[in-house]
Parts: sequence; C-alpha cells; structure tokens
Amino acid sequence: MKMFKKIKLVLFTVLFVASMGFLSCGDDGGEDGGNGDGNIQYVEAFTIDFEDLTLGDNSHWDGGFQEDDPEGTTKTFETDNGVFSLTKSGSLRPYGCTYSNRNVVGDFQTNWVTAKPLKGNGDSDKYGIILAQASSSSGTIPVKPSLKFNDGKAYAPMSLFITNTVDGYDDIIGNGPYNAPLMEGESFVVTITGYSDEAGEGDTSKTGSVEVTLGGHPTGGDATAVDTWTEVDLTPLGREVKKLVFEASGFDNGYGFEPPLYFAIDNIKFGQ
Repeated sequence: MKMFKKIKLVLFTVLFVASMGFLSCGDDGGEDGGNGDGNIQYVEAFTIDFEDLTLGDNSHWDGGFQEDDPEGTTKTFETDNGVFSLTKSGSLRPYGCTYSNRNVVGDFQTNWVTAKPLKGNGDSDKYGIILAQASSSSGTIPVKPSLKFNDGKAYAPMSLFITNTVDGYDDIIGNGPYNAPLMEGESFVVTITGYSDEAGEGDTSKTGSVEVTLGGHPTGGDATAVDTWTEVDLTPLGREVKKLVFEASGFDNGYGFEPPLYFAIDNIKFGQ
C-alpha cells in the first residue's frame, strides 16, 4: 500500500512539473516580449503629432533661410522628442522635413506643403511634410530625410499615418496643365527604414523596412492616388531603433524628369 502511494506521489510530481514547464514555455513569448502567439507587446512612450509647434494661419515652416545662406545650409526643429532637419537647395524648395497647417488648395508655391485631406490626421491642425528629392545647382539630389530622437535613446516604432500632398497627388494622377499621370506600370512608393544607430548607414545597423504605396497606374487602368490619412504598421522595424529614414521611388512625370517627391506624415507613435 505504501509503495502504491509512493508511485502515485512520484507520478503526480512528474505531471505537475511537466505542466508547469509547458505553461512557462507558452507564456514566455520569446525575445520579442510577446504573449506567446508571436505578437509584439509595447508600452507607448510618445507620439509625434506636430501640434506643439507654432505656426500662423494657413502656413508652413520654411526653415527661416536667408537669401545669402549657401546651398546645403541645414536648419532643425524639435517636437515631441523628435528631431527633423530641412536643407536649403538651389531650387525654389528646400528638402528634408518641415511642418504645416495649410488647409486650402493654393498654387505651386504652397501645394507641396499641403496635405491632400487639407488637415492633419483625426482632423488635427498640424502635420509633417517630407520632401524626399529636390533639385540643386548641380542637378537632382537624392535626399534621405530622417527622424532622430532628442534624448538619443532607442525606441520601438509602432505606427504612423501617411498621405499625399496636393502637389504629389496631382503629379500621380496627372491633374493640371503641367502634370502628366504616372505611366502604366509605375507607382509612387515610400520606404521607411529603421536603424540602430544615429548614423543610419549600412546594412549592419539596419533593423528593418516598410514600404507604402501612395499611388500607381495599373496596366489597362487609370492612375490612382491616396487622398486620405492611412495608418502604417511600423513594428517590423524592431524595438531598438535610433533613427528612421524616409525614401521615395521616382517616376517619369511625362516631361522626361522626376518631379519632387513629397508626402505628409502625422501621429508617429513609438513604444518601448
């Protein structure tokens, strides 16, 4: 009888230990800090929404460049722990990142800094503008606008909202006398890449990338473009990101050259 009780006790102990081990494996979630099903868990750290920046009515930040500032002069602005830069080019428009609250369709001097929805995401007042390519006295500049963090720490990009500018939308669909639509098979694609260091160069520090199509011209169809704020999942960029780099694909605007590549961003959310 005592031997039977000992056997039962041993079996119970083995089963209990095995079940605890199973639960432990199921709840660990792996190195991504998930909940066991591969989903990444985040604690929200901050969101860049540009609302703390000061602007006059229906305007945008032009960098405050002076006429005698040489080409390549760079100005920066900070908002919600984010650091952006804007650089003077040899053309009418700078390149890099700026911010805007423009809410009416204007002309070629302002439509590039006007989001197509004529407002920020969620009916907010302000939003960011990315100019990913510009002209200079020496030709076309391939620009890689970026976002760094004021505190120098690494964060986990969670999401952002993106849309076309009025000018970018017109370039894609061919709206206006000086715009031809994308040629068949062409598309306007934005690539957002994360880096684990502030230099943001090379594959060794690259944490991941996400592509977003803001317009296209399918074969046999009509050119279409995004005209509303669209949410983009940034979690594939990883958890240890110190810099985001924005790039955009080029396309022929019908006149044999690539037009400037603009788009608008808002509510960039980061976690830890």
